[in-house]
Amino acid sequence: MCALPRTPAPFEIVYNLFSISANERVRLKVRTKDSVDSVTGVWPAANWPEREVFDLFGVRFNNHPDLRRLLLPPDWEGYPLRKDYPLEFIENAWTERHLPEMTDVAMEQLQQRRAYGLEVLSVPQERLMREIFIGGKEVMPKDK
Repeated sequence: MCALPRTPAPFEIVYNLFSISANERVRLKVRTKDSVDSVTGVWPAANWPEREVFDLFGVRFNNHPDLRRLLLPPDWEGYPLRKDYPLEFIENAWTERHLPEMTDVAMEQLQQRRAYGLEVLSVPQERLMREIFIGGKEVMPKDK
């Protein structure tokens, strides 16, 4: 077995390969700072796992056929599984940007339903907004 000298890098991509015909396993480790060549040309099944790694860690795969976010929304900022990702929750700002806007008429109807105790008649968007922001609470409050 040949071991090459290790160079320090923040990420290590590990491919666990198994040959059914030879009943042998091979582990391929690649250290990188920000990008590595895609193996989807050799193993098409690596498509989604590489997209997951890109989505959550920010490692780019060169020559990947469809490198875009898989688990998070396309306009999400940052990569949440990185150690340098801020511990404060970014979801609060993203959720606030994407909440549906309520017109003056919708707000008046909501206040009337609340006054008469008819919370059951509210539309799903109102219930969602109420669950999120009751009493000024954040979507994902920080642990104290």
